[in-house]
Amino acid sequence: MNERIRELAIKAGLLVETSDGWDICIDDNLEDFAELIIKECAKIASNPAPGCHSSFGKIIKEHFGVEE
Repeated sequence: MNERIRELAIKAGLLVETSDGWDICIDDNLEDFAELIIKECAKIASNPAPGCHSSFGKIIKEHFGVEE
């Protein structure tokens, strides 16, 4: 699993550390996880590449109904 995805999954409560490793806990936390990924994508999209004058971060969050 990608380290950043792992960090977001832990932050959302999807991955919890147990005595024998990591356990996946999927319930209401799935929506939190998706929201964290959307925010991460929007953050990246909010910093356009040099020479590009568009910022799509706000559009991405609005499309998915995610607030700041």
